[in-house]
Amino acid sequence: MRDPELPSKLAQMNVKNFEMETSLLFTLAQLRGIRAGAVCAIYADRRHDAFVDSDSKDRAEASCIECGLEAVKVLRRMDAVRGAAPWRPSHGL
Repeated sequence: MRDPELPSKLAQMNVKNFEMETSLLFTLAQLRGIRAGAVCAIYADRRHDAFVDSDSKDRAEASCIECGLEAVKVLRRMDAVRGAAPWRPSHGL
């Protein structure tokens, strides 16, 4: 790790999750002109080497799925309002 203090610095800023894989997803989606999103569940506190139990993991995954599905519904409503024009905040959700 380039900065061994990074987890502590991020914790001081209330960052609960840092991960790198979605940056590739977002980059590829942008290059192809499509939308992409990510919902992350936190399974571990790396600073304290603590991990969630299986039941908590299952609940977190179910919550992520529900969140993702709701996001798709919101995007569909946004698309219906905007038509062919780019979405703007004035269109609302």
